[in-house]
Amino acid sequence: MRRGFMTSLIEILFLVVTTSTHAQQLPKSVNLGSNPPGSLFHALASGLAKAISDAASIQAQVQPYAGTSTFVPLLDSGDLGFGVVNAVDMGMVYRGASYKVGGKNPFPHVTSSRVIMRGSPLRSSFVVRKDAPIKTLADVKGKRVTGEYPK
Repeated sequence: MRRGFMTSLIEILFLVVTTSTHAQQLPKSVNLGSNPPGSLFHALASGLAKAISDAASIQAQVQPYAGTSTFVPLLDSGDLGFGVVNAVDMGMVYRGASYKVGGKNPFPHVTSSRVIMRGSPLRSSFVVRKDAPIKTLADVKGKRVTGEYPK
């Protein structure tokens, strides 16, 4: 058994040494698609672009768009390298028109898109005025609340 292992190891080493591989050249720059300046995702994209530019020989810039639905098609066509997207939007992009949130899915179906890094969850809170009659989440029942976040 040991002899078979050594033979296999030698064969693998021979293949590795004798096979010529050509490394693909890294791009000189890359764009990160984001939401407009002032948004959380623009700030995240700016931080990622700085970290990439500082740590690698690649210059990364943020390219702001009106929203996810405007830059996702550019990822599919190859005109944009990366994008900073929230999980809900990404789910609608990847799963297509049959996956809806609030009865809608405004995103084009892009099956070629992939998540390459998952960030930390976005924590959110329910907030009311101090003098509001709502003291617990149960008090919200029957009240009108917002359900979408356009920006």
